[in-house]
Amino acid sequence: MKISPAALVLSSTVTLFLATGVAAQQAPAARGGASPDLWVHPYVCEDGFFGPLRDDYVKVMADASQWQEVLADTRAVGFHIALLGRYRDKETGKIPYRATDAQLRTLATFYREHNLQVNIEIGGVRFRPHLIKAGRTGVGRRYAREVTIPLLKRWRKAGGSIDYLTTDHAVMMRMGEQKSGKTKDGVTYSVDELVRELAEALAELHDAFPKAEFGIAESLGHFRAKDPDGGPPYPRGRPDPHGVDLAVFLRELKSSAATAGVSIRHFMIDHQIQAVHRDATRKIMTVGGPFTIKPEYADRAASIPLDFGMIRAAAEIARAAGMRVIFQVTPGTYGFGIKGDPVSRNDQRAFEAVSRMAKEYAKAGLRVDALIFECWQPHPSRIGPETRKHTFMYNVRRLK
Repeated sequence: MKISPAALVLSSTVTLFLATGVAAQQAPAARGGASPDLWVHPYVCEDGFFGPLRDDYVKVMADASQWQEVLADTRAVGFHIALLGRYRDKETGKIPYRATDAQLRTLATFYREHNLQVNIEIGGVRFRPHLIKAGRTGVGRRYAREVTIPLLKRWRKAGGSIDYLTTDHAVMMRMGEQKSGKTKDGVTYSVDELVRELAEALAELHDAFPKAEFGIAESLGHFRAKDPDGGPPYPRGRPDPHGVDLAVFLRELKSSAATAGVSIRHFMIDHQIQAVHRDATRKIMTVGGPFTIKPEYADRAASIPLDFGMIRAAAEIARAAGMRVIFQVTPGTYGFGIKGDPVSRNDQRAFEAVSRMAKEYAKAGLRVDALIFECWQPHPSRIGPETRKHTFMYNVRRLK
């Protein structure tokens, strides 16, 4: 497979899903007048992306009374594979599992008893130096065998189901790192090569978990797409980061995945509040990346201009490619709060951002099959209960 530079008209910052099987499949139409399925995905780590397990994670997620109303409407629960992995304990220097086997059994039993499907967000491919050192090609398969599959087997051993596996920025994150000079391995991959590596990783995962539906997440900010209303293409007011067209990318990814034995089925849209604000104004509301908000934006989530055109375009492109559409609602950069401010104030800011995104989603008239409330930020600082103001479950209950 070759994605030629002329054909690649792509763009920058979410989640796709893939289903098993090689036969071409037509995605079902959007759910018409019916409400989309509800998925919930609170973050598992307490201290940034790689800290210990949140102290309320199991307590809330395995206690129906903590999220009774949300639970009644929830179709699927998601969690990051970090739940199954290890972390470095700063006090002892040891590297224990983030969640114990007993905690995993508790969660698995609860989800099973409440008929909840499970989506696990995985890296898909991560280009670790030792994996590249073993050979420029085959990194995807090695990563799946050495990292992803052993962790997923922990969950299966605990009695957990694996209904969906969703990769997290497996292709374009590497492109972004190469462009910014953040890679330290001295190897530069093309989009074509990265797509093949991901397809091979998915093949390994499919062999290990043949009943799972597989998914892939790529941030929309890495791609170019036509304005559904006939205006200038996205991205606007800034250089096209990679010269890759979203429609071409999805088509080539589906083809490569099918060759490897996997059929792409769902596309989850991840385009956060800072991205839709940039689409609307050409202005950047963060400093030094997506995690630090500029002070002048701190309390303006409810009023800043937003443009959902790229999101609408992505939904139409994915559906035209035969995929179902899932829209992700997150607090975006507001979830990282303002350093030094009270936790309660930062939790409120996260709520205001999630509320705004949920309202704009409704106004945009998106045809989606599932709505996922997801968080990987420190705020909301608590997962539940749903009756406590500005917890994760409170936000979902108010906005679902």
